[in-house]
Amino acid sequence: MKERFEALKKGLLAEKQSELNAYRSLLEERSMKERVAEGVTLYPVEFLDTRYNQFDELILDFKVNQEQSGKLFGANGKCNLFHSNSAELEEGIITFNRNGKLSLMIFSGEIPQWIKNGKIGLNAICDTRTFDVQLKTLDDLMEQTSGLAHQFYHSETFIAKNENYQNINSLNQSQNKAVAAIASQTSFHIVHGPPGTGKTKTLVAAIELLLKQEKRILVSASTNAAVDHIAFELFQKGLTVLRYGNSFKIHEKVEALTLNTKILNHPDMLVVERLRKDAEVIRKKINRYVRSFGKEEQEERRQLRNELKSLQRDMRSIEKQIKSSSLEKAQIICGTLIGLQQDEIRNQKLDTVVIDEAAQALEPAIWSIAQFAPQLIMAGDPLQLPPSLFSKEAIKSGLGISLIEKGIELGRPTTLLDIQYRMNDKIMQFSNAKFYQNKLQSDKSVFAQKLPGDTYESIEFIDTAGCGFEESRDESGGISNTGEVDLIVKRIGELKASNFSIGIISPYRKQVICLQDTLPLFAANIHTVDSFQGQERDIILISLTRSNTENEIGFLKDYRRMNVAITRAKLKLIIVGDSATLGADSFYADLLTYIESQGSYRSAWEYNF
Repeated sequence: MKERFEALKKGLLAEKQSELNAYRSLLEERSMKERVAEGVTLYPVEFLDTRYNQFDELILDFKVNQEQSGKLFGANGKCNLFHSNSAELEEGIITFNRNGKLSLMIFSGEIPQWIKNGKIGLNAICDTRTFDVQLKTLDDLMEQTSGLAHQFYHSETFIAKNENYQNINSLNQSQNKAVAAIASQTSFHIVHGPPGTGKTKTLVAAIELLLKQEKRILVSASTNAAVDHIAFELFQKGLTVLRYGNSFKIHEKVEALTLNTKILNHPDMLVVERLRKDAEVIRKKINRYVRSFGKEEQEERRQLRNELKSLQRDMRSIEKQIKSSSLEKAQIICGTLIGLQQDEIRNQKLDTVVIDEAAQALEPAIWSIAQFAPQLIMAGDPLQLPPSLFSKEAIKSGLGISLIEKGIELGRPTTLLDIQYRMNDKIMQFSNAKFYQNKLQSDKSVFAQKLPGDTYESIEFIDTAGCGFEESRDESGGISNTGEVDLIVKRIGELKASNFSIGIISPYRKQVICLQDTLPLFAANIHTVDSFQGQERDIILISLTRSNTENEIGFLKDYRRMNVAITRAKLKLIIVGDSATLGADSFYADLLTYIESQGSYRSAWEYNF
C-alpha cells in the first residue's frame, strides 16, 4: 500500500506542477487575446453594481462576454480584478457565474477607485486546493497501519450473506444482488454499471435500505452534475436530502435541497436581517468620513469599523449555528469530492460513503472522502472515461488507474449490472463484445426499438474515404474536418426526427466548435465525448474527424472514450469517418466489420459531394 501511495503522491505533485506551469505560462507569456482564448482571462468585463450579501460581505457584479470560455472561473474559484492601466489588483472569490453575469466577493471589502473607468478584466487564480487535499490525504494514509485504506489493500473481504434481504420487485437480479451486498455490512462494494444498466436506480434502492438500518450516508462524485443527478433521484423517492456546497453550478432542480436555501429559510435569519440593516446604517456613517481626515473623525471611523466587524461576526455566528443544526439533522448529505472537504462534514458521524462515477475520480480524491465513514461503496464503469491527467509523469505513476480498477484487480466484492435499458441491441453489441466480455443483455423493452420511418439499421457508418474530406489544423493545433460537418448537416436534414432528441459528438474540441457554428439550433446538444458522459439521446451522430494519408488517429486510440460515445444513443447511432484512416487501427477495423455485418455501411458519395 505504501509503495502505491508514494507513487500516487509523486504523480500528484507532477500533475500539480504541470497545471501551475501551464497557468503561469498563459498569464505571463501570452497576450491578452491568447489568455482570453485559453479561458484564463475575461476581458473586457462591464461593471454593473455593488451590493452586500445577507452576511454584509461586499459583492461586485459584472457583465461578461458569454462567447469567452471563462472555463477556469468555476464555483468558489479565486480571481484577480484588474485595470489594464493599473498595477493594482483586487482579489476575490466567485459567488456566481451564469448567463453572462459574474459576481465577485472582494476580500478587502473596499471598492476599487478605478472600478468605473472601464478597461477592467478578471484573471483566474490557479486553485491548487484539490491537489493539496489529496496530497495531505496520502501523507495521512502512509502513516496508518489500520483503517479502511489499509483494509482495502491488505485484507481479504467477503460478501456477507444477507439472509433477511427481500428482493425488490422493481429491480432485476443483478441490481438486487448489488443492493443486498451493500446492505450486508461489508466494508467495500463496487457496483460496475455499464451504460444504461440502472446504476443510479440501484444506488438509490441501496441507500433507501441503509436508511432503514438507521445509517447516515454521504453521497459524492467528482462533478456537480453527477451529484445533482443522484440527489434529485433520492429526493424524488421522498428521502430527506441535504445538497452541500455553494456552487452556481448546482442545478436549479435541487436548489431547494441546498444548505444555502435551508439557511435563508431558517427563522433565525430574521435576526441576521435585522443585524444587516444595522450594519448598513453604520456603513453610511463610515462613508461620511471618506473625505474627512481629522484625528477625531479617524477615531470615530475606526470605532465604527470595529462595530461593523462585530455585527458581521454575529451574523456569521448565527449562520454557523444554522448550518450545524441542518447538518446534524441530515440523514443523506450530497456534495462533490472537493466540496465536502470541510471540518463540519469531517466531524459528522457517518456510516457509509457512496461515490458515484468513481471511475472518473483520482484514487486519492476518493480516499479523502472515504475516511469519513467505515463503509465505502463505489459505483461506475472503469471501461469508460478515466480520470483526466495532463502530465506524462502522472500517468506513468499510475495516477490514471482508478480505485474501482484497483478494487476489481484485488478481488474486492463487485457486482456487474448486466441488463441494459437504454439502446437498441445492435447499438450495444459492439461494446458488449469489446469491453464487457458479452456479459450484457438488452432488456426486451429496448431490444428492437428503432427510429420510425428510418430505412437504415439502428447503427450506421457513413464512409468519407476518397471524398477529399481531409482534416485541417489551426494555429493552436486544433483539428477539424469541414467535410464531415457538411455531411452531418445533410444527414440531419434527412432525419424526420422533430419529436426525437439529437446529440452530436466529436472527440475534437475544434470540430465541436465548427459543428456548433454551422448548426446553431443544435449547439446546446453538440459536445466533446467527455461532456456527453452520463447523457443519452434518441439519436447520436459522431464525427470522428481524423482523415490523413499517414493513418494518424491521435487520441481516437483512447478506446474507452469511444465506448462512451457509441453508447449514448437509444434508437439510432450514426458514425461519420474515413475508413482509410481508421481501418489501419484494429479497434476501428473491427467496428467497421461489425457495422458491415449488423448495421448499415454507406458511402459519403451518396450525397453527391
